[in-house]
Amino acid sequence: MIRPISGAVRPRHLAYSLFMVALMSLAWYAVQPVYQDCVYISFEPMSYEEAIDAGLCPAPEMRWETWTD
Repeated sequence: MIRPISGAVRPRHLAYSLFMVALMSLAWYAVQPVYQDCVYISFEPMSYEEAIDAGLCPAPEMRWETWTD
């Protein structure tokens, strides 16, 4: 059985937990894809992925990659 942290919970433990949740939330947000605006004219039905493969639209980037631009 997993034992809880020994001793009383102190503000330091709560602050550390809050920091870890904030860090994980930031990491999750940073790896979400960002899709560039894409307008293309085609006489054939084409999905977004097919337009990327054909070079008509830029590929999506991770959000953190756009922070350094």
